[in-house]
Amino acid sequence: KNEKLWIKHEDRQPLGSHKGRSLALQLSLLQQARKRRLVLSSSGNAAIACHELTYTDDTVLLVAPTIDQGKLARLLQVAGKGKIIITPHARAFAHYLATKYQYTDLRPSQDQAAIDGLMTLGFELVEQLHDLGDQYSIFSPTTSGGNILGMGKAFQVLQSAGILRTVPRIFPVL
Repeated sequence: KNEKLWIKHEDRQPLGSHKGRSLALQLSLLQQARKRRLVLSSSGNAAIACHELTYTDDTVLLVAPTIDQGKLARLLQVAGKGKIIITPHARAFAHYLATKYQYTDLRPSQDQAAIDGLMTLGFELVEQLHDLGDQYSIFSPTTSGGNILGMGKAFQVLQSAGILRTVPRIFPVL
């Protein structure tokens, strides 16, 4: 059997990961809605992308002290807007700001726009692999599953439009 392995290097994206895909759409929609108070808890990649893309000084980026030191260095080098807070309770503090002070939580699992932004992963794979279908298996590293949901949604849209006959199998790598 002639099997090939394709690796999609999202780490080579300008923002260093696929996180910028979701945040670009989220931030665009939030800016149009004139939302100023934004919060994001992150293990690094999303904070880097958000710090580069955000439009408001009222953005709060929360990272744990256990963050990879290379990611922390890159985050601190970005000349972005907002505040960076290092705390062992990043997710809980983000939830507190969202519920008590009406900050918009940018976690992908909290916002459908994030999933829609991640659909670009699926669209791009179809452009790159013209015969994409159920003969392919996609293994994707994930934490909250947003990238899996985004690709799956994109494949469903493309199948409904007649662009894909079948959809590839998607497997999360935790």
